[in-house]
Amino acid sequence: MQVLASPFKALVLGGVLALLLLVTCVAAGAPADSHLARFLLRWLHVFAVIVWIGLVWFVNLVQLVALQELDDAGRAAIARSIAPRVALSFRHASTVTVISGFALLALNGELLQVLSMGLYGGGVASRHAILGAGVWLGLLMWALVHFAIWPALKVMLGLVAASPEAKLEARLRVRNYARINLILSLPVSVAMVAPAHLL
Repeated sequence: MQVLASPFKALVLGGVLALLLLVTCVAAGAPADSHLARFLLRWLHVFAVIVWIGLVWFVNLVQLVALQELDDAGRAAIARSIAPRVALSFRHASTVTVISGFALLALNGELLQVLSMGLYGGGVASRHAILGAGVWLGLLMWALVHFAIWPALKVMLGLVAASPEAKLEARLRVRNYARINLILSLPVSVAMVAPAHLL
């Protein structure tokens, strides 16, 4: 099948199938506009999270491990062909995650309660505290992507002129901050899912 020869064609086909399923669901239930908006925002948020956290795990458990095992030519090939693509998807997925998450909280009327971790506006304090912890840790992860990992990665990839020593130091910074994001991915995912099921 020609569609399987291209990841972009496969994504288009998957998108068409998802849209058909969505149209079927809407036609069957005729949801209120607010329900549809919430669903679309939640779907976008979950999809962006899957991409972002999937790449966090890929970078830590595959790419960085492979870089340690490869010689200079192998590392150069990864730096030239794989790392820039991963970095682009990583940065954009993290931003879509944050924006869609804030939009979803605002649409649900919970933004201030969650950001204050239950200290503002009443509501379910424990639920808002757990969600708030997840939001703040997620924002830390986002900040590490944009203000620590990406600047160091630009040095490591040669997009910014640097000495060999600076490139080595940048590679260590990328590794360390990527590991922090790996660590944070677990409590953030628990904080995002637990309130809907345990509180």
